[in-house]
Formats: sequence, structure tokens, C-alpha cells
Amino acid sequence: MRKYLFYPSPKKVDLYQRGDMNCLCHIIDDKAIHVYMDKVQRIRAHLVSKFLYFIYKELKKKLFIALIDNNYNTLEAQYSHQI
Repeated sequence: MRKYLFYPSPKKVDLYQRGDMNCLCHIIDDKAIHVYMDKVQRIRAHLVSKFLYFIYKELKKKLFIALIDNNYNTLEAQYSHQI
């Protein structure tokens, strides 16, 4: 952190605080650093919804191409005897 000149603001950090301290969405206490499980669950839900939306878009593209290809083949069969 010193390499990038990142220092916490003295106004926002109380180093002598007793109990839990919230820092960058992590809970710091006397025993360890913990993450907010609610935050982790929201990130996972966002990633799943983003993945499902990607699949939806890809299927929509493939369906559109299949419909166009099917319509082209049908039109080609109808008018091929006229050529």
C-alpha cells in the first residue's frame, strides 16, 4: 500500500477502537478479518444473472439465424424451379 501511496484517512480510522470495525466492506475484529456474507451473496447473484442474460442473448441470436436460414431455404425451394 505504501508503494501506491495509499493511506487511510485518520478521520475515518480509529486504530484504538474496541470491538468490530468496518473497513472497505470487511469486518475487522480482534480475531481476524471477515467479509460481509451479504455482499458475497449479492455478487454471486449478480454474476449468475449476468451469465443467464448472456446465454439468453446467444440463444436469441442463434434462433434469429435459424429462422432466417429456414426462411431462405423455404424461399429457395419455392422459387428454384422458376430459374
